[in-house]
Amino acid sequence: NSFCTLLQPMVGKGTIHSALANILGGLLVGYAIGYVPVAMQYEVYVSNCTRYTGQPACDALSEHSGCVWGPAAVTIPRDGAPTPATVDACAFKQRTNLAVAVKAGLPNGTAIPCTLFNGDEDACGANDGCYYDNKAGTCEHNAGWTAVQDGLFAAMLVMGSVVGAGAASVPLKFLGRRGTLVLIGAVTIAAVIMEAAGWAINSYALYVIGRFISGAAMGAVCVASPMYCGEACEEHTKGVVGVLFQLFVTFGIVVAGVVGVIISPQYDTEKDGNLRLRLQVINVVNIIIGLAVIVVGCVIRETATGGMLCDDAVAVELYDVGGLNSSASRDTNTRGPSDNNSVRYELYSGAADGVDTVVDEASAKQRVWTDEGTGAVGNTALSFPAALFVAVLLAAALQLTGINAVMNYAPRLTESAGLAPLTGNCIVGVWNFISTIIAVPIARKAGTRSMFLVSALVSSIACLLTAIPMYPGLTGDLSDSTRHPLILTGILLFVLAFECGTGPGFYVLAQAIFSDDKRDFGCSFANVWQYIFNVMVVFCYPIAVQGLSGGKSGNQEKGQGIALFFFGGLGLFVTALLFKLLPDPRK
Repeated sequence: NSFCTLLQPMVGKGTIHSALANILGGLLVGYAIGYVPVAMQYEVYVSNCTRYTGQPACDALSEHSGCVWGPAAVTIPRDGAPTPATVDACAFKQRTNLAVAVKAGLPNGTAIPCTLFNGDEDACGANDGCYYDNKAGTCEHNAGWTAVQDGLFAAMLVMGSVVGAGAASVPLKFLGRRGTLVLIGAVTIAAVIMEAAGWAINSYALYVIGRFISGAAMGAVCVASPMYCGEACEEHTKGVVGVLFQLFVTFGIVVAGVVGVIISPQYDTEKDGNLRLRLQVINVVNIIIGLAVIVVGCVIRETATGGMLCDDAVAVELYDVGGLNSSASRDTNTRGPSDNNSVRYELYSGAADGVDTVVDEASAKQRVWTDEGTGAVGNTALSFPAALFVAVLLAAALQLTGINAVMNYAPRLTESAGLAPLTGNCIVGVWNFISTIIAVPIARKAGTRSMFLVSALVSSIACLLTAIPMYPGLTGDLSDSTRHPLILTGILLFVLAFECGTGPGFYVLAQAIFSDDKRDFGCSFANVWQYIFNVMVVFCYPIAVQGLSGGKSGNQEKGQGIALFFFGGLGLFVTALLFKLLPDPRK
């Protein structure tokens, strides 16, 4: 209260409370999103027992990964060679192909490390738990989840967010805005405890159920925080406070990435180093965020029922004459997150060729677009079936160009750029945050339609430019020292282009293409499709990459390159259709 009193001359309590709701809500969403790639990479690290060279570290992972310290073969005798020596090492509890050990005359229970089959793909493939890495020419242990498990883990968050966003109206009605935020924080904590337990006892099922519940909390807060802002925030600060939600979504992704790097399990670890405890730190941070959301829900003031989003005062496609009675406004208040694209259109309030303020009853009865340069006004000229088709195209441009493949699987993409997986993931997260900040002034000056199309075009080209050095052999004898920076530059260019138009512009355009009487259904239709495409991408991407690479033994950069060619090619096709079909305000 003393802090609020101090700031009272500059801003009111409503603004301060709205800022807190948006900051903590955005942070909760961003951290949940950023958690996904870190957790998947951790599973790869801690489930590969051969990474750990000392018994304390090996024993620390015995419960999670089944690692056992014991005798392991140094060599395998062939053609009557003498029985090899063994050495104590960290190995999988499921000893690799016991038949091989017995046949080789090794003591019962001796582990056969996959690396003993380096250079021999057939022998490697004959051993359970091994796969041959054709790129490196080595036989490696199967570590981490399967491609299907990776995809399901990433998709559960999105599916949960759909449920949470759709069900948010119930607690908002009966508990109010404050009570809903408290509930969201409590659900988040319960979900994280479930995830931590699943991680500790190596229960994948418990883990993914926890992720689904986390997604439900994420979806609900994407409704509750902006709604509270629209009802409590002073008019003159709504634009600034509204942007805070998306900024802190991207900042939350950064926090998850940084924490992931700091507590990352290290290669060749000899000592325990409180490994099990360190791996739970990322969950502890999530619990702290959940507690902070509860505290905010307790200290902010309650608002009157109903209201609008922070940027509704300037995004007039949400209005009809009379202001708050628009069904479109109610629909927007119940929209959920688009994973990394949550509530991005706050950045687009006041965009030049978006829908301008409705000033009289006549203009409220038709959909109009305005252009800042010419002042021209014209109808969208889209029939309802055409508007539905354009809505699907907008959703495809948002999701099928690969933004959530990049954000969820950044460790693998950046590893192909020569970076350590978690370091690369952190770099992508930081750049995503910077790109969002860069997008704010651009969005205030440029028109929504123009920026959306330019952004989709540039991000699609960036995908293609990244795919060329990624795909093996396309760059000839180009060295990795040259190829890796090209891959990283392409990824960062893609993220920047997406944040400056495609991401935030979708939510404005998905409403503007529909007439007043159809907008309620149309907005829901557009969001349903972007969710469908979102789940398709995050679930299918790891499966497709592995399959296109020729299986786990194949060069995974081949599958990644093909996927990027697909994203880029489809993006160009969709952009061309939108250029033709999306109404131009100048005509």
